[in-house]
Amino acid sequence: MNNKLKQLAVALPFALLSTTVSANWSTTITAASDYTFNGVTQTDSDPAIQASLDYAFDSGIYAGAWASNVDFGDDTDFELDAYLGKYVQLTDTVSADYGIAYYTYQGNNSDGNYAEAYTKFGYASEYGQTELNFWYSWDYFGTG
Repeated sequence: MNNKLKQLAVALPFALLSTTVSANWSTTITAASDYTFNGVTQTDSDPAIQASLDYAFDSGIYAGAWASNVDFGDDTDFELDAYLGKYVQLTDTVSADYGIAYYTYQGNNSDGNYAEAYTKFGYASEYGQTELNFWYSWDYFGTG
Protein backbone atom coordinates (compact mmCIF):
# COMPACT_ATOMS: atom_id res chain seq x y z
CA MET A 1 0.00 0.00 0.00
CA ASN A 2 1.54 3.33 -0.96
CA ASN A 3 1.99 6.22 1.47
CA LYS A 4 -1.05 8.27 0.30
CA LEU A 5 -3.38 5.28 0.62
CA LYS A 6 -2.10 4.61 4.15
CA GLN A 7 -2.75 8.23 5.09
CA LEU A 8 -6.27 8.07 3.67
CA ALA A 9 -6.94 4.77 5.47
CA VAL A 10 -5.90 6.36 8.78
CA ALA A 11 -7.78 9.66 8.27
CA LEU A 12 -11.06 8.31 6.83
CA PRO A 13 -12.47 6.81 10.06
CA PHE A 14 -11.80 10.08 11.87
CA ALA A 15 -13.56 12.06 9.15
CA LEU A 16 -16.60 9.80 9.18
CA LEU A 17 -16.90 9.96 12.95
CA SER A 18 -16.65 13.75 12.91
CA THR A 19 -20.12 13.90 11.33
CA THR A 20 -21.76 12.09 14.24
CA VAL A 21 -22.87 14.06 17.29
CA SER A 22 -22.12 12.79 20.77
CA ALA A 23 -21.11 14.94 23.71
CA ASN A 24 -18.31 12.64 24.84
CA TRP A 25 -16.67 12.03 21.43
CA SER A 26 -14.54 14.55 19.58
CA THR A 27 -12.36 14.44 16.50
CA THR A 28 -10.08 16.77 14.57
CA ILE A 29 -8.61 16.78 11.10
CA THR A 30 -5.71 19.14 10.41
CA ALA A 31 -3.70 20.06 7.34
CA ALA A 32 -0.30 21.53 8.22
CA SER A 33 2.39 23.02 6.00
CA ASP A 34 5.07 21.26 8.12
CA TYR A 35 4.65 18.98 11.13
CA THR A 36 7.20 20.05 13.73
CA PHE A 37 7.59 18.50 17.18
CA ASN A 38 9.92 19.98 19.79
CA GLY A 39 11.26 22.28 17.08
CA VAL A 40 12.21 19.47 14.66
CA THR A 41 10.40 18.78 11.39
CA GLN A 42 8.76 15.36 11.30
CA THR A 43 7.89 15.58 7.59
CA ASP A 44 11.16 16.81 6.04
CA SER A 45 9.50 20.27 5.81
CA ASP A 46 6.63 18.82 3.72
CA PRO A 47 2.88 19.12 4.47
CA ALA A 48 1.09 16.79 6.89
CA ILE A 49 -2.44 15.48 7.28
CA GLN A 50 -3.30 14.79 10.93
CA ALA A 51 -6.35 13.40 12.68
CA SER A 52 -7.47 12.61 16.21
CA LEU A 53 -10.29 10.73 17.88
CA ASP A 54 -11.00 11.28 21.57
CA TYR A 55 -13.48 10.10 24.18
CA ALA A 56 -14.04 11.95 27.46
CA PHE A 57 -15.84 10.39 30.42
CA ASP A 58 -17.91 12.50 32.82
CA SER A 59 -15.36 11.68 35.55
CA GLY A 60 -12.66 13.68 33.72
CA ILE A 61 -10.86 10.60 32.36
CA TYR A 62 -10.18 10.74 28.63
CA ALA A 63 -8.55 8.55 26.02
CA GLY A 64 -7.64 9.14 22.43
CA ALA A 65 -5.57 8.45 19.38
CA TRP A 66 -3.76 10.81 17.02
CA ALA A 67 -2.16 10.14 13.62
CA SER A 68 0.02 12.01 11.13
CA ASN A 69 2.18 11.27 8.14
CA VAL A 70 5.94 11.56 8.81
CA ASP A 71 9.10 11.50 6.72
CA PHE A 72 12.41 10.71 8.42
CA GLY A 73 14.16 9.69 5.21
CA ASP A 74 13.61 5.99 5.89
CA ASP A 75 10.65 3.62 5.52
CA THR A 76 8.68 5.18 8.40
CA ASP A 77 5.42 6.42 6.86
CA PHE A 78 3.22 7.63 9.69
CA GLU A 79 2.96 8.22 13.41
CA LEU A 80 0.14 6.78 15.48
CA ASP A 81 -0.12 7.90 19.10
CA ALA A 82 -2.41 6.90 21.97
CA TYR A 83 -3.03 8.74 25.22
CA LEU A 84 -4.91 8.32 28.47
CA GLY A 85 -5.36 11.02 31.06
CA LYS A 86 -7.51 12.75 33.61
CA TYR A 87 -8.62 16.38 33.79
CA VAL A 88 -9.54 17.81 37.20
CA GLN A 89 -11.01 21.25 37.91
CA LEU A 90 -9.47 22.04 41.31
CA THR A 91 -11.09 25.46 41.85
CA ASP A 92 -12.99 27.95 39.67
CA THR A 93 -9.65 29.13 38.24
CA VAL A 94 -7.16 26.26 38.71
CA SER A 95 -7.13 22.92 36.87
CA ALA A 96 -4.83 19.92 36.54
CA ASP A 97 -4.46 17.47 33.66
CA TYR A 98 -2.21 14.42 33.89
CA GLY A 99 -1.67 11.26 31.91
CA ILE A 100 0.55 9.26 29.60
CA ALA A 101 1.07 9.30 25.84
CA TYR A 102 2.63 6.59 23.72
CA TYR A 103 4.17 7.56 20.37
CA THR A 104 4.56 4.89 17.67
CA TYR A 105 6.13 5.19 14.24
CA GLN A 106 4.80 2.83 11.59
CA GLY A 107 7.06 1.35 8.94
CA ASN A 108 10.23 -0.69 8.96
CA ASN A 109 11.80 1.43 11.71
CA SER A 110 10.00 1.43 15.04
CA ASP A 111 13.09 2.13 17.16
CA GLY A 112 11.68 5.59 17.92
CA ASN A 113 8.57 4.36 19.79
CA TYR A 114 8.40 5.78 23.30
CA ALA A 115 6.12 6.74 26.19
CA GLU A 116 5.85 10.12 27.86
CA ALA A 117 4.15 11.11 31.13
CA TYR A 118 2.70 14.60 31.50
CA THR A 119 1.15 16.97 34.00
CA LYS A 120 -0.42 20.31 33.10
CA PHE A 121 -1.58 23.01 35.50
CA GLY A 122 -4.02 25.59 34.22
CA TYR A 123 -5.01 29.01 35.51
CA ALA A 124 -8.01 30.88 34.09
CA SER A 125 -8.78 34.53 34.71
CA GLU A 126 -10.74 37.26 32.97
CA TYR A 127 -7.59 37.83 30.85
CA GLY A 128 -7.42 34.27 29.49
CA GLN A 129 -5.98 30.83 30.19
CA THR A 130 -2.37 30.11 31.18
CA GLU A 131 -0.82 26.65 31.41
CA LEU A 132 2.35 25.28 32.95
CA ASN A 133 3.21 21.92 31.34
CA PHE A 134 5.66 19.21 32.41
CA TRP A 135 6.51 16.28 30.10
CA TYR A 136 8.92 13.46 30.91
CA SER A 137 10.15 10.51 28.84
CA TRP A 138 12.54 7.85 30.09
CA ASP A 139 13.42 6.82 26.50
CA TYR A 140 12.82 9.83 24.21
CA PHE A 141 12.63 8.62 20.59
CA GLY A 142 14.66 5.52 21.41
CA THR A 143 17.64 7.50 22.71
CA GLY A 144 17.61 5.94 26.19
